[in-house]
Amino acid sequence: MNRTLTKKILLVVIAVFIANQYYSCKKIDVVREVMVKTLDAGDVATTYATLKGDVIDLGEGDITRIGFCYSLSNNPTMADDKIFLPGIPNEIGIYGAPVAGLDQNTTYYFRTFAEEGNTGTVSYGSASSFTTKEVDIKTLDAINVAETSATLGGEIINLFGASVSSYGFVYSLSDNPTIDDFKKIAGNNPSIGIYSAGIVGLDQNTTYYFRAFTEEGNGGYVSYGNTKSFTSLENINLPVVATLQVFNITETEATCSGNVTNQGGSNVTVRGFCIGQQHNPTINDVTSENGSGLGEFIHQFSGLAPGNTYFVRSYAENSYGVAYGNEISFFTGGPKWLHYDNGENHDGIGLNEGGDFDVAIKFNPAQLQGYDGWKVTKFRFFPRSGLPTTYSIEIYTGPDGTNLEYLQDVLFVTANEWNEVVLDDPFTIDASHALYPGYWVQEQSPGDFPAGVDEGPAFTGQGDLISTDGAPWQALSIINPALDFNWNLQIFISNASGEEKLLNTVIKDDPHQKGENTKPLQVSSSNQSNR
Repeated sequence: MNRTLTKKILLVVIAVFIANQYYSCKKIDVVREVMVKTLDAGDVATTYATLKGDVIDLGEGDITRIGFCYSLSNNPTMADDKIFLPGIPNEIGIYGAPVAGLDQNTTYYFRTFAEEGNTGTVSYGSASSFTTKEVDIKTLDAINVAETSATLGGEIINLFGASVSSYGFVYSLSDNPTIDDFKKIAGNNPSIGIYSAGIVGLDQNTTYYFRAFTEEGNGGYVSYGNTKSFTSLENINLPVVATLQVFNITETEATCSGNVTNQGGSNVTVRGFCIGQQHNPTINDVTSENGSGLGEFIHQFSGLAPGNTYFVRSYAENSYGVAYGNEISFFTGGPKWLHYDNGENHDGIGLNEGGDFDVAIKFNPAQLQGYDGWKVTKFRFFPRSGLPTTYSIEIYTGPDGTNLEYLQDVLFVTANEWNEVVLDDPFTIDASHALYPGYWVQEQSPGDFPAGVDEGPAFTGQGDLISTDGAPWQALSIINPALDFNWNLQIFISNASGEEKLLNTVIKDDPHQKGENTKPLQVSSSNQSNR
């Protein structure tokens, strides 16, 4: 090869080598990204917890806010509830922040976040979750069980920081009694440990179910222990008597009937009724005397106070003592409105994507005592939208509100005011079953909010039930805690004398019979959508 050509090739190779070395050593700009990590929550109690996170990299140092976002759904964002750390972080490391006002026994999801001021970029950590506590309480066996009394036992194992105002026992003739059944308060402001309380006025040879409970504030969160039972003893020497019915109820009068079916160990010398405004009236309360011996008997009480709930029991006495029949409650006629809303419209609720849904309110059997046999005659509700949206009145019954008992289309609707609907066929109340009055919203347009609500706070699970696509009832205030309202919904009821009372309502209809569909509801209010 030509020597000159060889030199030229060598020079080209050297030049390429030098160029490569130059560009390989040239500085490459790398933008550091903010990196945060979500850690497990700590100090989880009944209504608060400490959220924790780890700042792994501050990026270019332009972080302006850092904290946590949390919600009832997975992967919360800045649009959900959030809490900020004070100041601007200037170093990496682990940090935490307390969050309060949480619901008990509820699962929350949370994520760490960091926000960059110059770009508005938000960096999230992965989602983590925790479940708030509720008071750990245990029901113990009943002791000292006699014919008409027993001593119930319970144990408070851990309060988890809860502010308990009262504790004791609930009991009834049905499994899993609640605060709406018979209640015995054992005390206030409890400490950890075992407690007991005696109950009296029981029926002989009867099985009772009971649970220990704690309650936070008047009408606040209730925690229950496990259910236990006992059977009261039978004294074969005492009479056997039954309370049959209460009828001809007016504002000041009521007639009771009873029956002595067995005189026991000796003849019944006196029989009658005990009446009062507390459960389990005895012969120490107001009584009547209606003969002696076996057979049926009646008595008319007069001078009762209008608009009150009374409890009545039959009794029979022989030389061995006094026996009581079952208890019946009734409500004297008088002006009274039973409902959950405050009577004023505050906002409207609708599905985010439009469609059909049902709303309802719930009345438990304990709330309906005294209304057995009364008739629902009218509905009032506050629709916020007219056509093409239509409405149908509904009444469901049963423990879960799955039995559709009544359906009536509302033919004429005036939006943004109270609408009163007279039922074509008055509905008779069976106080042994829960009552779910409500209405069905059909063909709601997206961005519309047809179901009127008050300004709250909600009677959760009572005044704010909602369902769609045949799904079980859900509480609106649990689906979306920002929607802490009661439906603008009321019902009139009338007794045998034709006197009317107003009672709250809400619930659904047949084309979407309640089932096991648990698809999450996407609901919002008109005020929420305009924020």
